[in-house]
Amino acid sequence: MFTVEQVKSFNGLELGVYQYIIQHQAAVPYMRIRELAAEAHVSTTTILRFCKKVDCDGYAAQHTARFFSNFGKFSLSLTDPFYPIHDLNDNIVTVAVVFSVSGEAEYAVALAKTLKKYGCSMICISNTDHNTIAKLSDITLPYFITQHRTPGNYSKAADYVDFTSQVPAVTLAELLAKRLARRLDEE
Repeated sequence: MFTVEQVKSFNGLELGVYQYIIQHQAAVPYMRIRELAAEAHVSTTTILRFCKKVDCDGYAAQHTARFFSNFGKFSLSLTDPFYPIHDLNDNIVTVAVVFSVSGEAEYAVALAKTLKKYGCSMICISNTDHNTIAKLSDITLPYFITQHRTPGNYSKAADYVDFTSQVPAVTLAELLAKRLARRLDEE
């Protein structure tokens, strides 16, 4: 689950998150970020940074998919940008919520283009409303937060670590899901 190198690199808060996950492996995949943070006695930002550090930064997407599923809408999380997408069923309304801090990552842009090609409606949750994925999307929900990255070559994601908070993105996704739930209740 976690490499020795990852565990050695954890700070005190991250070590607490790690210990909670190890002790509650069956429950954690079904927990919301806020629930995990509360149980591990850390902030939601710490959870998101922990996820980024251990290469599971798709947690926000998984959380959002689970959240929408809780409201009765079939949802899944695509964290593999190379997952093959084929013809989408024309009889089913398909909406993709695409998360991207910059909106410019090549693999995310390629995935967004593929989704558009098959007629999928898209909602972009991003740090800005002026990026490629936002332009491809039907709706953009920007959160305008200062990006935080380690020094490095920003043209190559492998050369730096982006530790920009994803709390605004998760909050927007939760608000979107709750609004959907209210609409479904009205119908």
